[in-house]
Amino acid sequence: MKQKLFRPKDYPPCCALCAVGVIVEGDTEVLCPYNGVMQPDDRCGEYCYDPLKRKPKREKIETDYKPEEFSL
Repeated sequence: MKQKLFRPKDYPPCCALCAVGVIVEGDTEVLCPYNGVMQPDDRCGEYCYDPLKRKPKREKIETDYKPEEFSL
């Protein structure tokens, strides 16, 4: 069974993830060639998911290290 790496159903449609829109510096607005300036959480009928614009969640780093782990 094939597993999909990018599942657009896991992310709600928004202009910040659209292939057509261009994110303005500061992530506050998106320039859309169809509707002009849009908010990142808005969406229009021309929405097309772009997996490369998605920001992955950061993994939690463990902080409970023991001194034995660093000795040779």
